[in-house]
Amino acid sequence: MKAQACEMAIIGAGYCGLSAAIELAGQGFGVRVFERGEWAGNASAFNFGSVAAMPPALPNRDAQGSQGADAQQRLRAVLEPISELKRQIDTFEYDCQWRQPGHITLAMDDDAARTLKQRHAEASALFGGGVHWLDARQVSAQTAAQGVVAGLLNEHFALIDPAGLLLAMRNHAQALGVRIDYSSPVLALDPQADSVNLQLPAARVNAARVLIASEEAWGLCTEAALQPLTMFQTHLCESQVLGARDLQLVSRRARVYGTATADKDYFRVHHGRLLFGSRLGLVPLDASPQAVVAALQARLAGYFPSLAAIPVARVWSGSLGFTDNGLPRLGASGPVSWGGGYCGSGIATAVQCGRQLARLATEAGVTTGSQPMQSRQR
Repeated sequence: MKAQACEMAIIGAGYCGLSAAIELAGQGFGVRVFERGEWAGNASAFNFGSVAAMPPALPNRDAQGSQGADAQQRLRAVLEPISELKRQIDTFEYDCQWRQPGHITLAMDDDAARTLKQRHAEASALFGGGVHWLDARQVSAQTAAQGVVAGLLNEHFALIDPAGLLLAMRNHAQALGVRIDYSSPVLALDPQADSVNLQLPAARVNAARVLIASEEAWGLCTEAALQPLTMFQTHLCESQVLGARDLQLVSRRARVYGTATADKDYFRVHHGRLLFGSRLGLVPLDASPQAVVAALQARLAGYFPSLAAIPVARVWSGSLGFTDNGLPRLGASGPVSWGGGYCGSGIATAVQCGRQLARLATEAGVTTGSQPMQSRQR
């Protein structure tokens, strides 16, 4: 089988992969993107649309306050990508319904409330305003979720239509000449001195450089696999359209709500529907959709008992990765580079990770015009 050729091959057509494709195609590279699923079948198309203005709660930490002196540095690292994403949306007129109603983090017990108090102090010191402590009564004015003892409202969070942003980025990439192959899983990588062979189910592709923009594909590269992420089994469901009374029960305004810990539950109203998800690994990832719905409905009942049996329109399950500091991890070995680990940091961080991955991929001296690149080992 004769190999097809391309300059830049990207694995993953989510925010990170498409961002990398736009960056590289804008520099004149020939770019091809391989996505194992169908269009809009990944987490970038089906999520809460949160443009987070707060570093995520990290897994495997005893308390949020133990994250220590790097808290403000991490917070600043989250804010920069937001400005870049907003500039990109405005410049290219992406239709993704950017608005800024804020995010409320919920404390479900006294320990979580103490954690939120620390986050409140850190965020207030940096923002100087727009971050508000809510007691149980004030939270109840926002949502009727049961069992909440306190909350933290961050007005700097923005919300977008996630599928709208993904579609705009896909159209942008294609307008620059990027070829996107859906339902095209990459089965193996075979790095050479100055290129990489990609094995697909029915084709073989030779690329000057490969960018792995999907965390689930890190295992294709030995060096990337040696830098494991903390993976959370995530499940998400979207209800059918709800009546006005049920929508008011969930939220009085168009906000995202999430519990304070890394293994959190989260919910919002979007286009008249309830989105509810959990990173608790409620059921195995290969569980049937019916099992996922049942598990999420049981979890939802703890917050909104009257909504436990709401009709569900669709579900999604997958693994999302954290790094130990809550910021993306990038690396390279010869002609292969990879990036990921931005779970919890919001959409803007994922888009920025793609730009950084593209820049990393060109550092080794590859130039446009299908010229060979210089091999580099890290």
